[in-house]
Amino acid sequence: RSGAAAVTLTAGNGLTLGGTITAGQLNVTAGGDLSMTTNVPSMSIDLDNVPFSDLSIKQEAPGATKAPLTISTLSLNQGNVTIVGDGDITINEITGTAGNVRIVSTGGNVTIKKVPSGGNFSIEATGDVVLGNRADWFGAVVGGDTSVEVDRLSIVAGGLIRVYESNGLIADAL
Repeated sequence: RSGAAAVTLTAGNGLTLGGTITAGQLNVTAGGDLSMTTNVPSMSIDLDNVPFSDLSIKQEAPGATKAPLTISTLSLNQGNVTIVGDGDITINEITGTAGNVRIVSTGGNVTIKKVPSGGNFSIEATGDVVLGNRADWFGAVVGGDTSVEVDRLSIVAGGLIRVYESNGLIADAL
């Protein structure tokens, strides 16, 4: 428990953390699977050193409050991802190759801005689901357009669904 401070964790092998991690910022590098329960608004996660290292996050706030989560960078090497949270979940960029990805927000939106290579994605949200970004329609926004590259996609959303996929996918459910 660290409150608003930044926490950095590095493990040469897999890492399973007991209890709930509370911090303002969490930076994790692991040489294997990573599993944790968190109440952290901002993360950066690097699992790309060992192929097929999986990520499991349960993000929750105590009581009736919600714990939004933003992952600035998620580095993978064919690993699977499961993230379940009670607030908005945003991933700015997945680097490397993602395996199967399952993200569930029980109380908000899910946004994934950039995925260069991914397997099967299953997204559930009580709010909107946005994959990729077309913020740069007229060249006014720095950073340009982003997209996702996934093999198969299943989305259940209580709000809008926007998908900017780079070349084609199989949509199992929308």
